[in-house]
Amino acid sequence: MRPLSLASLSALHVPPPDLVRYAAEAGFDLVGALRLVRASDGSGFDLVGDAVLRQATASALADTGLGVLDVEVFRLRPGSSAAEAEPLLAIGAELGAEFLLTAVEDPEPERRAAVFAQLCGLARGYGVRCMVEPMIFSQVRTAGEALDLLEAAGADDAGVLVDTLHLARAGGSPADLDVLGATRLPYVQLCDADSAEAAATDRAGLSRAVREAVSHRLPPGEGVLPLAQVLRRVPPGAPVSLEVPNPAARADPAGWVRLLADAARRLLTPSG
Repeated sequence: MRPLSLASLSALHVPPPDLVRYAAEAGFDLVGALRLVRASDGSGFDLVGDAVLRQATASALADTGLGVLDVEVFRLRPGSSAAEAEPLLAIGAELGAEFLLTAVEDPEPERRAAVFAQLCGLARGYGVRCMVEPMIFSQVRTAGEALDLLEAAGADDAGVLVDTLHLARAGGSPADLDVLGATRLPYVQLCDADSAEAAATDRAGLSRAVREAVSHRLPPGEGVLPLAQVLRRVPPGAPVSLEVPNPAARADPAGWVRLLADAARRLLTPSG
């Protein structure tokens, strides 16, 4: 069975030490997409600025034996510098993270490639690899566009984080992963949805896509996304990260985490 990672967005209101314990109790191997700073709407927790919370999270990881797959998020915007990511990299390395997620919000290809190259160089010093996550509401929308950025930056050790919801909403298909190759796909992020249709690219359509992405996803196997076809294109043994925010997580976060783990096992366990 592939290693399972619980992404923090699946229950972002839960303090990270508790999230680690819920994940361990449900049988996850890792936690990931660990938010180190609060989101723009104030949700989440500040692991960079709160040393006490950071230590409690580290203690929960040590007590449970769980590892950290990835931390987030460095937003590559016009005017961004790689040095801005250093606190994320330092805390990520302290917690044992393997990867740093990058959201690309700079529309200028040459400028973002230059900053991303610097970011990857900085990350290597911390033993962390950089990942670009394509999203229809960012400036890198598809796996192909993400690969173009990595190649323009000369970032041979960087990868592309394919999220099955973002893949569908950008009008993509599992075959889009074929251009990446195994080294660019060190892990994948799974969720399901009740529609596989591409999102409209007008303002209203993108706004709906954002709302769905941050709060209305389905557990794997409960929707119509071609998850098995995606998994066939990801290297054997590569971790699977579950990022499944849903209002149900607020009523019973521990139960929600168990439900996600069970859904993933059903998907990943060979039949017969």
